[in-house]
Amino acid sequence: ITLFELARSPCFAIALKTATVLKVILNQIAPDQFPQIQDSARQQLSLLYQIFQAVDSRLKIQRNESAQLVGLMAEGNNESMKLISRIFPSGLMRILETPQVEKKKQSRNPLKRSTASNTQSESRIKLNWVEFFKAIGRDERKPTLLWNTDTRNEVIKAISDEIDRYEREKENNQETNKIWNHEEFSVDYETLNKELIIFDTYLGVILEQPDQLQLSKPSSYLYQCFHKLIMEENEDNRIRYLNVMSWCYRNYPEKIGYVSCYPNLIQLLSNYISNKQINTAGALLEFILSSFKDQRNVRTFINLNGVATAAELLEYTHCTGCSGTTIVC
Repeated sequence: ITLFELARSPCFAIALKTATVLKVILNQIAPDQFPQIQDSARQQLSLLYQIFQAVDSRLKIQRNESAQLVGLMAEGNNESMKLISRIFPSGLMRILETPQVEKKKQSRNPLKRSTASNTQSESRIKLNWVEFFKAIGRDERKPTLLWNTDTRNEVIKAISDEIDRYEREKENNQETNKIWNHEEFSVDYETLNKELIIFDTYLGVILEQPDQLQLSKPSSYLYQCFHKLIMEENEDNRIRYLNVMSWCYRNYPEKIGYVSCYPNLIQLLSNYISNKQINTAGALLEFILSSFKDQRNVRTFINLNGVATAAELLEYTHCTGCSGTTIVC
């Protein structure tokens, strides 16, 4: 039996002690042997099991030990890091890059202080794995991260089911040196699949927290929203895309400037009005008006007979659901 297998022991004490021993070994092992050990940890499912422990263990000390052990098993190993990125959303993965907070605890024993210093300097962990797993235990609702009890339960169940499947197959093929096919494993979050997502940001949360997101490429973001808009069949979702497009242009008028898809926008406006999708037409008109900060957009709107098209909305001035802003427009 290997240390990797002992670390999966159902006995908490054995699993915890083995995790501690593995952490010491991985910190001390020669650099030329380290990638091979990391590959073995992944192939023997030890990495996935430690991820499971870091997320779901009832013992805080086990969660912390497993979090650091995951870092040692994965950090710097391309395949292992790709596996983790298939398990967790990108908003969580970015937490790994946040600076670690060093806890300065002075020991009264000079020998202990020296040992602690040496251990810290020899550690191969550079990414913030402890904070990463702490964040997994919290609820977050941000434009770049949507994480709660439902998503935690989904990842826990997916990992648990995969571990059980691996163990069953291993029992059924005892003569075979079972290697886990990690490339086929990923977590599909039903909770997040219900959200409208653009470049790893959640549109519903952006509309709730419009001041909590900074875009590095607002023009690309805007056109990606437009592309999703024209493919969308649900009217409520269309309105959300349009509302985010309006938010995007209002906040980045100089970076976006001229809107090249104006002919499509005018045609969409006409279609929405013809189909009596007045709320959607109003949301589109709001975006068009937000783009008027660039005079080139105003001229294009007029040249495409946009004024006459928008005027058709006046017929629906007293329609239920038409906003005051839309009527004025």
